[in-house]
Amino acid sequence: MADKKKPMIHKENLRSTSVNLFKEIAKSEEILEAIGDGISIQDRTFKIIYENQVHRNIFGDHVGAYCYQAYQKREDVCSGCPVSLTFKDGKVHTVERQDHTGKEMKYVEITASPLKNIEGKIIAGIEVVRDITNRKRAEIDLRNSEERYKLTIDHIADALHVADKNLNILLINKKLSEWHEHLGLKIDVIGKNIFKAYPFLPNRIKKEYEKVFETGNAIKTEETNTVKGIRIITETQKIPIFEEGKITKIITIIRDITESKRIVEVLMDSEEKFRILAEHSPNMIFINKKGRVAYANEKCEKIMGYTRDEFYSPDFDFRVLIAPESIKTVELSFSKHMRGEEIEPYEYTLITKAGKKIEAIITTRSINFEKEPAILGVITDITERKKIEQVLQQREKDLALQAKNLEEVNTALKVLLKKREEDKIELEEKVLLNIKELVLPYLEKIRKSGLDKNQNTYADILESYLNDIVSSFSYRLSSAFLNLTPAEINIANLVKQGKTNKEIADLLNVSTRTAAFHREHIRQKLGIKNKKTNLKSYLSSIN
Repeated sequence: MADKKKPMIHKENLRSTSVNLFKEIAKSEEILEAIGDGISIQDRTFKIIYENQVHRNIFGDHVGAYCYQAYQKREDVCSGCPVSLTFKDGKVHTVERQDHTGKEMKYVEITASPLKNIEGKIIAGIEVVRDITNRKRAEIDLRNSEERYKLTIDHIADALHVADKNLNILLINKKLSEWHEHLGLKIDVIGKNIFKAYPFLPNRIKKEYEKVFETGNAIKTEETNTVKGIRIITETQKIPIFEEGKITKIITIIRDITESKRIVEVLMDSEEKFRILAEHSPNMIFINKKGRVAYANEKCEKIMGYTRDEFYSPDFDFRVLIAPESIKTVELSFSKHMRGEEIEPYEYTLITKAGKKIEAIITTRSINFEKEPAILGVITDITERKKIEQVLQQREKDLALQAKNLEEVNTALKVLLKKREEDKIELEEKVLLNIKELVLPYLEKIRKSGLDKNQNTYADILESYLNDIVSSFSYRLSSAFLNLTPAEINIANLVKQGKTNKEIADLLNVSTRTAAFHREHIRQKLGIKNKKTNLKSYLSSIN
């Protein structure tokens, strides 16, 4: 009597089943391909076993190759490789790299994370590559603009420093460094408090800085200090710097007016000495007596374009030297002097004979000249400084815009990271569901169809591979509920798929009573026993 034939499962059948498995996994690649970051998976030998299209666009198609050979043309693992670090400690590691593969320099951020099985063993590494070229270029532009900023202030003829809200010095220009060297002060003041760097400053200066931070208004003062026996008179401006509507720093511009003051003092002592000194002064110096120019030095002739005879003419109206927008300011100052009042230095605009505008700062004092009341004026050309101030203001606007752009880039990156995490969870759910519902049931049917010893071995191997694939996704459940046993985790996954106690018993080769017993234990451990909570719905809400 012929033996009854048993169903036979050959290697070809198992191989076909594997192909079907990976076809199902391939369905989930739609999610990976939709992600805007490059994604690759490497096994423990650093062999590339998967790349999505974005990754291939950046680095080329290298599936099957070793990453260090494919990307860096090396014979061993790269130093600081994030995947290598992840294999060592099981943590997420992020590095930045430069890519020279294309025509232009690219910057990428590489994040490596472990792929673990249900026992927590790392079986592969997931590498996510993000193109951060735009962000890096913005950072480089910001650094370059900082260098240009430093170069600009180094060309200012006045001494300058920038301090933060704690009055710690952040930056000084070349002119201030020269002052330090000339006066024998400490050269290295960066990071130091203003009053420790310059202990000779009076306490009222601190109140002036506090007022600028409080009101947002610039302050201009005249200060006299003695530094190592040298008397220095300065005109000082404290100008607030705004960032995003808040004052974060103060620029202090310091002009040495010691010479101008000395001229006035000499004049008080001797008119002859004054004339000698005034003729050699780099500043324009004049004397106005009863509304007429009684004296103008040589510098006035050279800069303004008028001869002294023209200046001294009875018909010469000194107001022709003043720009229309500054007439009221000068007339107000003149009126105060006529009333015997002293005024602080102020800025105004001159017009030369050729029609050229000159930005200037003027210091005036009431004096006696040729035994009559008069006004002495010392004028300093600050046209170049005003241009640089405009550059600085524009610079601050540019910095604020670049900072805003960087903030927007960071916000966009945060959104992408959140989306990537959501996509990852969705991918895990889909792969797990495909394997559980479309593959494992057929594998179980194959087992029940009657296999010989070798076929059972092949089935065991295939099931082991399947477990390795799904374990990283099931691991989320086991991590969330560490008090569940492996058997209970397995049953929890089946319950989540909507399996009944009978279906679970058939799949696991246990009794229906055993399946129900485990089900009750799961409810108890999850804290929902004796509650009107659907176990399947609760498990589905875990992720």
